[in-house]
Amino acid sequence: MDIPHTNIVYHFEQRVEIMCRESERTNPVNEVYTRNGIILLSAGVTNGHWRRELTEYETTPQELAKIRQKDRVDLAALQEAHLKALESRKNQFGLDLPVEVESDMHNHNVAIAGSEHVPLREDLLYLPTLLPEVPPKRAEPGQEWSGSIDVMAGAGRFPISYTARMLDRRDENPIIQVTLRAHPSSQTIKGITLTLTPQGQLTLSIAKADGSPLQLEGDTRISVRAKLHRDDAPVDVEVLNCHQTFKLTRVPASFNEDYFLPAGWKAPPEQAGHSP
Repeated sequence: MDIPHTNIVYHFEQRVEIMCRESERTNPVNEVYTRNGIILLSAGVTNGHWRRELTEYETTPQELAKIRQKDRVDLAALQEAHLKALESRKNQFGLDLPVEVESDMHNHNVAIAGSEHVPLREDLLYLPTLLPEVPPKRAEPGQEWSGSIDVMAGAGRFPISYTARMLDRRDENPIIQVTLRAHPSSQTIKGITLTLTPQGQLTLSIAKADGSPLQLEGDTRISVRAKLHRDDAPVDVEVLNCHQTFKLTRVPASFNEDYFLPAGWKAPPEQAGHSP
């Protein structure tokens, strides 16, 4: 089954609380902030292989309202503003550059496209199309199934397992709830054991026509602890704690290689300078 490539635009709103610590000897770096902007998704299926490119542009609600007044906006200018926003923070978070992701049609083994199948970072689970896996047969309301996705955290690679539940269908579009299982997973690298523990929940509605979300909301937390021996004494310290809430909504806009095209998502003039 083939599905032609489609360009989809999401508006995202996000709140982030994040703590990172480089080692047990350094002080934690804590940050709390909100994020707003657009995510561009180009996705299609060829020979049962689902490939999609994801690009994120963070901006302020005020700037986004101005962008929506225009016929087109240069993507290079959006990228410059996006990178400035990311670089203004101390802890790594968010998608800095476009990434191509691949899986099969049932969304198994989601990873960065390429022979090594490198997972995405743990903070990027808010991106559309990463979750969930879908069963081979049509799911009915009340049906549950299991899935998993690998993520990178520091130098470690960790599986995150989850339970998906079909809540309803609206106009034949599935509404699914994904609950991350709070099961720790560990990896030892050069004498340091890293343990990742996920928790949280996502709810999304999926377009039957293209398999991509119409809306995605979530509240998740990822904790990573490091255990090691230093001077013959055991050390157990949390090196990452990332809590995020987010909402993504598909909007009637488009894009090409050079420009973002607000099209049907244009804001009325009185909304310029205000949140969309």
